[in-house]
Amino acid sequence: MKIGCVFPHSEIGDDMSMVKDFFQTAEGLGYDHVLCIDHVLCNRESKGAPWAHYYTVDRSFHEPLTLFSYAAALTTKITFASAVLVLPQRQATLVAKQAAEVDQLSGGRLRLGCGIGWSPEEYQGLGMQYGTRARRFEEQIEVMRRLWTEEAITFKGDFHDINDMGINPKPVQQPIPIWIGAFEENAVRRAVRLGDGYSLNPRSEPNDETRRLLERISQWQAEFGRDSQTYGLNATIHHWNRGDAAWESDLKNWQELGMTHASFRTIDSDLPDPKSHLTELEKFAKLAGLKG
Repeated sequence: MKIGCVFPHSEIGDDMSMVKDFFQTAEGLGYDHVLCIDHVLCNRESKGAPWAHYYTVDRSFHEPLTLFSYAAALTTKITFASAVLVLPQRQATLVAKQAAEVDQLSGGRLRLGCGIGWSPEEYQGLGMQYGTRARRFEEQIEVMRRLWTEEAITFKGDFHDINDMGINPKPVQQPIPIWIGAFEENAVRRAVRLGDGYSLNPRSEPNDETRRLLERISQWQAEFGRDSQTYGLNATIHHWNRGDAAWESDLKNWQELGMTHASFRTIDSDLPDPKSHLTELEKFAKLAGLKG
């Protein structure tokens, strides 16, 4: 199981020296990846989801692909993963171009995590339709993969009309792996059908409910002819001031459940300052046996 960490947007804030320190510290400690969540527009007050308190305008929120472009120049081996980029709020062709650029700049170190989001207000603010986001999402994934791997494409769909056009440069990875984050059963089924991996709900625990979901994922993998040996699964290990014993238990349990990746998250842990997040990264790296 590969161990990564989650970039704490708001806790680090706008101090770019701390942003640099976070990525370089994570790489130096031996973390496999830095995972970055996404929102473009945030509400003034918390609303719309139980976790919406993290997505308000008083909190800094860096844009993942731009952030990864910066981090690519600061590092040499750590992988960058979005979890998740709200894809239907964006133009797929532009995301394909931006992602290809990040993959080039990083030497093939991007994992593009995508989802359909949960905020109607954010869709409205970005001029996109909320009600058609699932259908748009499916079409976007096909368009992006073709743009990454074909010189030029012709595509006519419900949301895209491309006539013998392409992007250049292409990404290093052919294609860039797409991991999908989803909560509802139909959306998880779609993630298995379309994605190269699935990011579990960050609040999922290694319990019986998750075991049942993983059994369903195995059934869908068989239904869609997906190779369970290459299909990725990412779980979250929360800091939440729980201590070494809880973290170690989560590590063991997630590994036993077959996760290919786990991401240590210090967000919302009431740590006193940005530097303390780096201290906690170091503690967890030692516990997990990471080698820089």
